[in-house]
Amino acid sequence: MKFSFEMIALIIILAATTQYFIISLTTPVVFGDEGYYASRARWIADNHLLPKTEPYYETDTYHQRFVKPPIYIMINTFGWLAAGELGIKLLLPVFSVLSAFIVYMLLKKMGHPRAGIAAAFSLTMVPSMVTYGVLNYVDTMLVMLVAAFMHFCYESFSSERRANAVVAGIFAGFAILTKITGGLVLLFAVLYFLSAKKTKYWKNLLIIIAIAAVVASPLIIRNMAMFGSPCYGPISGSSCGDYTDVTIPADPTAPNFTGDVQQTGTAQNLLSVGVLNYTRFAYGWTLPVFMLLGIGLLISRRKETDIFWAAAAVSFLPVIFMSANGRIEDLARFLLPLSLGIVALAGLFADEAYGYLKKNNKLVAAAFVLIFVATVWFYGQEKLDTMVSVKQFAPGFIEGCKWIKANTNEDSLLLSIYSHQTVYLCDRAALASGISDANIIRLTNDNRSYEHLKLHGFDYIFIQQFTVSQQALGETTTPAFINYLDTSPHFKKVYDNTDVYGSGGVTLYQVL
Repeated sequence: MKFSFEMIALIIILAATTQYFIISLTTPVVFGDEGYYASRARWIADNHLLPKTEPYYETDTYHQRFVKPPIYIMINTFGWLAAGELGIKLLLPVFSVLSAFIVYMLLKKMGHPRAGIAAAFSLTMVPSMVTYGVLNYVDTMLVMLVAAFMHFCYESFSSERRANAVVAGIFAGFAILTKITGGLVLLFAVLYFLSAKKTKYWKNLLIIIAIAAVVASPLIIRNMAMFGSPCYGPISGSSCGDYTDVTIPADPTAPNFTGDVQQTGTAQNLLSVGVLNYTRFAYGWTLPVFMLLGIGLLISRRKETDIFWAAAAVSFLPVIFMSANGRIEDLARFLLPLSLGIVALAGLFADEAYGYLKKNNKLVAAAFVLIFVATVWFYGQEKLDTMVSVKQFAPGFIEGCKWIKANTNEDSLLLSIYSHQTVYLCDRAALASGISDANIIRLTNDNRSYEHLKLHGFDYIFIQQFTVSQQALGETTTPAFINYLDTSPHFKKVYDNTDVYGSGGVTLYQVL
């Protein structure tokens, strides 16, 4: 049986991403923002509309306007309507599979099928791609849309056919409606247009930009109608943010949080961690090294293919300047589309090196392929193994949410640090940060706390034992606050499973 390049590519991609599906289907929806997207999908599925404000993340006096780009949330909603949580879990790895196959098809179209197979396989094994390929986050869908845009952009700058430009514009619009950084696809189009000297296709470039604007316009029109501002990234006015129905004066005598999270591990920024450590964390070593060699190949031969993928990488570099001071885990996520350029340039060099070695010694060429595959797989497998543990959660939290769903009113409002997990697993509105008086509620430990809790309409306080720390951070609970809840007549402990789950347990206090 003769295998085509497409069949080989598909087998490799599916083999590499099988573990994505295993992890996605066998672990709970609990990490970071996963609960936000899943609970929002559940709410929209039940109510059949996009909300004006965040229904799970508001109090009686505090509200968050819903201005997020909606495409990913809508895709989540379709998944939820199809099969509930299972529908969402099944969707997650699909974006990575399609992204890899699009990369293969594009490189094949460019005349480099072997490079396409190498790049497609590598994309599935990029550590940061692995991370978000099993999490309910928007980013791998954005990568898929960027890859699809690049495919049709290449086609539109290779012929006079307007259809390819129209489809490219549609994918650009979808990318813009998926994440703020999605607009960088238009920067890519301009860079490729200029660097590859595609000026005779200027009409197609204009079509791409015009169609992208048309596709993205409903969100802008909706926000203008509701909030009087586009409410999109840098073009957001003061009417786009959070607001309160009553003025909550600051208390100069109240303690303040010393930060949001402890600055260790992946919570550190790029400057603290260093470029080398960040590179190892986000991409491993094999692909960045091969990418640099690919850039050397670009400089030496200056083929259009090399220029195309260099433009793909460069167009997302501005994200570094916007996010360098943030956590490296967030930077790796925001830069995920950069992986397309990295794996393509690495694949092009690997293809060139293999062809050269094969002419001189087939055994050496075979050894080269094995080393490339093994080292790329190593970093991806390492991250896959890590994600199995990362996607677990405190069993006491899950049990606590079962009790909450069975014993509290559906409209109950919970003060909870792990609000995304609380909202999704407990199916109750919850928040602890964002409100201007969060420090008064959680750090004063006197009647001011109770008064502000009542002002917002909080019904319960949900304490996770694993958040308890002497540090007064946004994502910690101080022992002094717990002592206040235990000793004040304004609160009643109604649930506690810490005797069973220890540090993985939770307690629930009712606000009287």
